[in-house]
Amino acid sequence: METGTSCAVWRERTQAWLRGQGEPGDREAIAAHRGSCPECQQYYRDTVELLAQMRQGETRQIAQSPSGEKGRRRRNLWIALALPVFALLLWNTVKRDVAPREEGLRAEGSGARVDGRALAAETWVDAPENSALETDANSRVRLVLPAASAELEGATRCLLERKSPLRLRVLAGRIRVRGDAQIISNLAELELSGGEAELECDGASVRVRSHSTGVKLTDTTGTRLLPPGEERVLDR
Repeated sequence: METGTSCAVWRERTQAWLRGQGEPGDREAIAAHRGSCPECQQYYRDTVELLAQMRQGETRQIAQSPSGEKGRRRRNLWIALALPVFALLLWNTVKRDVAPREEGLRAEGSGARVDGRALAAETWVDAPENSALETDANSRVRLVLPAASAELEGATRCLLERKSPLRLRVLAGRIRVRGDAQIISNLAELELSGGEAELECDGASVRVRSHSTGVKLTDTTGTRLLPPGEERVLDR
């Protein structure tokens, strides 16, 4: 049986997983720990019960739990579960009502262009499909969409062929992409499923690098998954 700090960490992971904010593999790992720790097994049961009551709007009943150790434990657990939920709801409300819209294209520095038109720095503009994006050595462009984002740096030219899912065709330069997207060049194609990767090309060669899982590379030799941290250079 694991106790002390170890169990505190497991209980935090349990809360996050039950709220849908856990990491891959948490379900199996938490279940394995509960199998050897009766205290965490009871904590899991209490948490599931309280979350069900919260979803049904029974917060008053939870707050008025009976006195004694069990009642104190239930009230403390309710506070630990409820505060993150209320904070998230408040943040989403403030972000929706107050924060500026951050979606589309945003240039940093001078020299960025869309279809030959200069982009004003630090301003969000719409990103139409089939548009040509271009940066120079003094600029950078961020493209932010609901399911993906991309960064163009240095002397980069590409075509925004599709926005959902994102598909970029790189003619020259370097692009880093996150989310669900495709990056296409003359020598290779990267397909991301919630991952992160970058592609750099100069016409004669292409360098690709994976920064996470969920990155698939297709070139003249076939299609394969790139593990995180792997880099490849492809030549004509």
